[in-house]
Amino acid sequence: MPSNNSKYTQETREKTARYVLETGKSATSVAEELEINTNIVCK
Repeated sequence: MPSNNSKYTQETREKTARYVLETGKSATSVAEELEINTNIVCK
């Protein structure tokens, strides 16, 4: 569960997760594409 001081909203997290699943791209690829930390995408 994200903390209250999270940089990303729940909606953003869900959209990112859906993007990974729908495109079949790796979390690393998506993180690079979106210019965010890989660990954030993996969570």
